[in-house]
Amino acid sequence: MNWNIKKILSIFSKVLSWFIIVIAIFLLALTILSLTTGKDNNKSILGYKFYIVLSDSMSKSDENLDLDVYINAGDIVCVKEVQDINTLKEGDIITFISTSSGSYGETITHMIKDVIKDSNGVITGFTTYGTNTGSLDDKPALPQNIQGLYSFKIPLIGYIFAFLKGKVGFLLLLIPMGVVLCLSFRNFFKVLKQYKEEKQLEPDPIKQLDEEKQKMKEVEAEIEALKKEIEKINSKNN
Repeated sequence: MNWNIKKILSIFSKVLSWFIIVIAIFLLALTILSLTTGKDNNKSILGYKFYIVLSDSMSKSDENLDLDVYINAGDIVCVKEVQDINTLKEGDIITFISTSSGSYGETITHMIKDVIKDSNGVITGFTTYGTNTGSLDDKPALPQNIQGLYSFKIPLIGYIFAFLKGKVGFLLLLIPMGVVLCLSFRNFFKVLKQYKEEKQLEPDPIKQLDEEKQKMKEVEAEIEALKKEIEKINSKNN
């Protein structure tokens, strides 16, 4: 019965340890993403940037049912930095800093309608639009303001990250992380203590060898004494 209890406790301890590790990784990912997302974001991870979408200008509507990509308010979009502006084309979804009158300075994610070029064939801008707005942006997206090309979206958790970037959200994130770290340190020191105790119980090979030598000397001394006794007995008999 005791053996079964020990086995169950051992399995439970391992499962709990893995659960703590998974939670720690998840919280770390939340922290990194919360620090690298926002409507105005210059931070990138391996060439990718993350933005919180704040409007439904690219959401699904009766007018854009044929599109492959729909982006809703609260989604997080991941965009890849554009190395060559000439690779952008009509139909691409880009994130850029707007110069339009109603959204000047804001970071917008819209679709390219047309590529604007000068007489020499050099790209000077991109005509863009929100697929759900029914109208073009009144100012083109300038090449120097392009933040990246749309790669994928993470639906409906943008508001969570926006909350986590605030003071209250940061505290709510910090508390479970602190608990996880405390549990991790507790388990570490528990294992370290157990290791030291087991180490102390292990026989010291040098000490053990000395004890064996001492025993051998004692046996030799007893044999020598026995020989002397035998010699005395023999000498008396003779």
